[in-house]
Amino acid sequence: SSLISACGWGQQWEQALIYLRQMQTGHCSDLIAYTAAISTCAKASQWERSLCLLRDESRQTRGENIRTYNAALSACAVAGRCELAVLLLEELQDVGLNPNLMTYREVIASCEASGEWELALDLLAEMHEVKIEPRQMIYGSLARACNNGQQPELAQSFLAKIGGAEERERV
Repeated sequence: SSLISACGWGQQWEQALIYLRQMQTGHCSDLIAYTAAISTCAKASQWERSLCLLRDESRQTRGENIRTYNAALSACAVAGRCELAVLLLEELQDVGLNPNLMTYREVIASCEASGEWELALDLLAEMHEVKIEPRQMIYGSLARACNNGQQPELAQSFLAKIGGAEERERV
């Protein structure tokens, strides 16, 4: 799985899939290898392949893992696939997994490009309900979703929570 992870830094998603298939042939694939392959595909904007791997992982390893789902959610965020990210969030909850900070980060990040600011706010409220404290990265994503959704005042309110000039420039 280290080789698969290394492929992610070089945008070598095809090679990562070759390594994963070789591991499967030797019956050595596991959750870590699948998560690494899903992350590699996400970094290369291959969200469809990431989701296929998530499905394949569930069949092969017979177990769900929050890190694996988070990797697939990252692919949705890179692609701006908000609706799909929400469906994955619901699915992981349905199989008994508890979303964590990174789960919400990725789903909210998927709301950015499409300007789905209302959904992003709903996710923030859900975070508060399950006692997950938002951090700067969450507020930055919320600000960008609000800005892209033509809600500049609301975006500024989230920027005020983080106070970083660097983040203001990214929005």
